[in-house]
Amino acid sequence: PLPVEVGHYGTGGEFAADIGNDPTRFRTSQAICPPGFYCQSGLKHKCPAGTFGETEGLVETHCSGLCPRGFFCPENSVKPLPCSPGSYSTGGAAECTSCEIPLTVSMQSKNSMCR
Repeated sequence: PLPVEVGHYGTGGEFAADIGNDPTRFRTSQAICPPGFYCQSGLKHKCPAGTFGETEGLVETHCSGLCPRGFFCPENSVKPLPCSPGSYSTGGAAECTSCEIPLTVSMQSKNSMCR
């Protein structure tokens, strides 16, 4: 077995720890980490909610980055999705928030947050 390359995940083989070696993942074959995922130690993980992964071979838990303001990113997102009219997000959001904002928030703040 060979070590899994950075940005890839093993598609065959076993954990070296299972055979008494260091905890590095070994493979009989490997694949590049697809968009919407990041790969560490030979394992494929979904990009967390609030982030997106638009390229292959990602290795960081934040994938390609945080979802921008005005967009939302559910778990495993490849691209940020725009909030619908009447909702907003402040960035890094897994979902958008309705613009039903309490009366205590100023009209200027409401207008800047909502489309």
